[in-house]
Amino acid sequence: MATFESVFPRSDWEAQRLAEANTLFAKPPSATVWKDFAVQLTEHVLADYRAGELEFNDMMQVMLDVTVGCVAQDRVSLLGMTAFWALRSDRPPPRQPGQRARQYPEALRLSAVNLVKMIEEDQEAANAPKLPRRPKAKKQQTVHGRALKILTALRFFGNTPVPAQSTLYKWCLEAEKNPTAVSSSSWLERTILV
Repeated sequence: MATFESVFPRSDWEAQRLAEANTLFAKPPSATVWKDFAVQLTEHVLADYRAGELEFNDMMQVMLDVTVGCVAQDRVSLLGMTAFWALRSDRPPPRQPGQRARQYPEALRLSAVNLVKMIEEDQEAANAPKLPRRPKAKKQQTVHGRALKILTALRFFGNTPVPAQSTLYKWCLEAEKNPTAVSSSSWLERTILV
């Protein structure tokens, strides 16, 4: 009998991207941790799609990229449910002539913030030295720099330029002011991942 992993194997380039991202953690995250990261992103991606910030194909590409660390069954479930909810939602309003979407939609910003939290938790769990949030010396590695390296390895920003560490730091400060924005997507967990 065929398993999900044999029917939906990771391609070589996906395995390479995942391996590159995992090397940047003190302890490589499990498939469950990657699933939690993708689940948290799903609600925000759908909200950005409904608001017209992301096109359908862009939304699905983001989900495909961030689910690379999930087991195949979770990956297929997340991709399928994201498409299902997007197709059932109201169509995004058409953009006015000359109106452009934000360079970094809310989903991408909140996911980057969640990854910073994930890295900080990883360092605590592995008893690794904590990376600073702000560099004290030139070229010092920060938690934001590591998060951006992981997101770059996952091709998270696609063709959009990778933001500066200071930009990610500002996003983290904004998220601390509004902690409910980065909470877990329990509605999705209840829907498909229980």
